[in-house]
Amino acid sequence: MVMPRPGTIASRLIALGLLVAVAAAIGFGAVRPIAAVYASMFQEVRQLRQTLASHQQTEREAEKLRHQLAELRTAGPLSSLVMAPSSDGAALAKLQGQLAQTIESSGALLTSIQALPAQPAGALRRVGLRLQVTADTNSLRAILHALEFARPIAVLDNVFVHSQSARAVGVERPLTVRLDVFAFLPGQA
Repeated sequence: MVMPRPGTIASRLIALGLLVAVAAAIGFGAVRPIAAVYASMFQEVRQLRQTLASHQQTEREAEKLRHQLAELRTAGPLSSLVMAPSSDGAALAKLQGQLAQTIESSGALLTSIQALPAQPAGALRRVGLRLQVTADTNSLRAILHALEFARPIAVLDNVFVHSQSARAVGVERPLTVRLDVFAFLPGQA
């Protein structure tokens, strides 16, 4: 290979070509990894923006729900679900009267009643009675139906139904039912 003499245009062009080739090789070697890092960073930024948008939407929905909850707490519809503010004893007496009327109108017989201790239940107080009733299936169904739609609401717990025996055919009230009935009233301040 014949080398051009130094200082000539041909030698300068060859040197310039070599410089461009070396610069291109270095550029591709350095730029390609940097471009990959930038592409990865852009993808991560895109995902973070989507996550942020999702969080902002959730926060807007949470704020709407907080507002609705505040309205419900101050609105009258909830007042029909809890007993009027009173002492625990007065609330138990009112609950007992409602239950006695429901049981009597269904054709069942209230055999025992026991007051349960009042307990806090969030912003409310829970008062309850433990009942024992003798009934037939129709009267039990009538009691449960009446309690399901009662206002203020009544919550049942520890429901136990026992049939006297298979030989109890013709018995007026073959079922013995034990249950706890709870009602709620505004909490004590």
